[in-house]
Amino acid sequence: METATRTVPRWPCYVLTTEADGTITLDGPAADPGPYRTREDATAAVAAVAGRVRRPVRAHAADADGTVWPLLVTPEATVIEDGPAVAKPKRQARKSPPQAKAPDRKPAAATPPPSTPTAPRTPTAPPPRRPALTVEAPRSRPAPPPSRQTMPTVLTIRSLEQAGQLHQAAKLAADLEGGAVQAHGPSHPDAVNARELHAYLRAKIGELATAARLYRDVAERQWHRRDYTAANTSAAAAHSAWLHITDLDEAIDVGRAIVRMRNLIPGEGMRAYHSARSHQAKLETQAAQRP
Repeated sequence: METATRTVPRWPCYVLTTEADGTITLDGPAADPGPYRTREDATAAVAAVAGRVRRPVRAHAADADGTVWPLLVTPEATVIEDGPAVAKPKRQARKSPPQAKAPDRKPAAATPPPSTPTAPRTPTAPPPRRPALTVEAPRSRPAPPPSRQTMPTVLTIRSLEQAGQLHQAAKLAADLEGGAVQAHGPSHPDAVNARELHAYLRAKIGELATAARLYRDVAERQWHRRDYTAANTSAAAAHSAWLHITDLDEAIDVGRAIVRMRNLIPGEGMRAYHSARSHQAKLETQAAQRP
């Protein structure tokens, strides 16, 4: 079975996340995000996709505590473990090197208690200040470089952007993305690069929900391609766009996808993951308190 699991492509990989209310949400291409009442229902939705591609697909089942179980799901809805569970590391206070053990000295009263220096180093809650929304142009180092077919269109899009015709540029970027997907598939570098350019333009226009969803898709595909630096950059762009959505219901809807993304791309020290969950919980509390 181990050799068989290696033949299953890394993409698509579906993420089943247990939410705080016990429901299961699903993230991945061509799948209904739910929520589902049970994990079996969510698994059946993944199995339906596996049936369409006529092979098992990969999945990650994420528990509420952040533990991730790598799985394979067959078209018959059989679930196969694909390795040990990966627990999200808890930020334990690093034990300072054993230098603090001063032998037989008794300056206990004179030495500040250990909690004093560590107290300011445990800001578990993210700072309330929102980061400024800085939308940077997609990196000019696509790997591989744009093909001869896409380069003329990219140059036209850039010319429209510089002329201030952002809506025309965004429409052309969407057309470029659709053509690349149709020709090569959604994970081909030409398609991912076009989607990143499309996301950048939608953010610049102010269509932040669309931009956040596009950047999220780009980040996850880059992650599965093992381009981790690019994936973290795109994930940060998706996260930033989400934080600036002012419509509460829209922000909650987009937030579900961002939290699932942060399950996969948690950021350094898992700070981005915890920040996303905290912000989403705050949004849902505000919605519940509406008259």
